Amino acid sequence: MTMRPLLHLVLWLPVLAWAQEDRANDQFLGAAAWVRPAYQGADSMRTDPIPMLRFFGTHWFARTTQGQLEGGYRVALTPTLVAGAQLSYEAGRRTRDSAFLIAHRVEDLDAGAALGAHLEWDEHVGKAPVNVLARWRQNLDTDQGAKADLRVTVGVLGTERLRAGVFTQLTWASNKASQSYFGITPAQSAATGLPGYTAGSGIRYGALGLLASFDLARHWMLLGSLEVHRLAGDAKDSPFTRDATNYYLLLGAAYRF
Repeated sequence: MTMRPLLHLVLWLPVLAWAQEDRANDQFLGAAAWVRPAYQGADSMRTDPIPMLRFFGTHWFARTTQGQLEGGYRVALTPTLVAGAQLSYEAGRRTRDSAFLIAHRVEDLDAGAALGAHLEWDEHVGKAPVNVLARWRQNLDTDQGAKADLRVTVGVLGTERLRAGVFTQLTWASNKASQSYFGITPAQSAATGLPGYTAGSGIRYGALGLLASFDLARHWMLLGSLEVHRLAGDAKDSPFTRDATNYYLLLGAAYRF
């Protein structure tokens, strides 16, 4: 399977963008069910409850709306460009979530946190809001390395109650980040029966997705997203990777304030 249907949607952005109504000042708190792969590259799924959060003060912020649970401090450089530093949650890999990992007695990879920095640009193309985010994040466990994201989001639909957008993202991983998640050392090979594998730095995955919200009442809203990730380079070729194309579905509700 490919990302072609979502790619077609991206190509239609100039046609759809005229309808977007800007609601960039929305702030909310809620929860969602997240259906996702057991781990990146898995061929099985799991469902988790996750928070839904968007809060911006004068400088401090916290959010889950840019693909990460993150919070930190931001400073405006221009009316449309901000720079900031953030602490973010970094998912691990749990053996019990995957029959493949259980069968090969693969050890857990602990979840953790990353400290990093970002630049974010918000502007309009016609009536459509456009957001570009460049983000770097270094895991506090230095053995798990660093990642960098380039994410572009465009609003494509906006009515009194319904809003929707599309995004695309590329994520790069350092040598340590790739090896810790997708690599297999000689000792791990002996323990799991999987062939040894060295994963180096490079593009880890590309993503395309749809985002939407629907107002139920003055303060209550439904939130949803559907996205597809395609692993690339050494991540795609790892013995851990059972399916290089992974799908993510999120459905939740939030209180807007």
